[in-house]
Amino acid sequence: RGRPAVIPPDQTQLVSTFADPVPQALILTAIVIGFGVLAFTVVLIRRTYKTLNTDDLDQLQMTDSIHPKNGE
Repeated sequence: RGRPAVIPPDQTQLVSTFADPVPQALILTAIVIGFGVLAFTVVLIRRTYKTLNTDDLDQLQMTDSIHPKNGE
């Protein structure tokens, strides 16, 4: 009791090296955040196309006065 879980009960030191979990957790967090940003961007682009009926950047203008179709 009181020892880290990676040290066997009959040992006083680590018998082998182990991977540091902090970089792995940070990379996993970055992947999850990246997926969330990608999903938000896809939804934003689809909603813009549905509202304005165009995906041409030259045709996109100020949309403050445009209301969604069909009461959405």
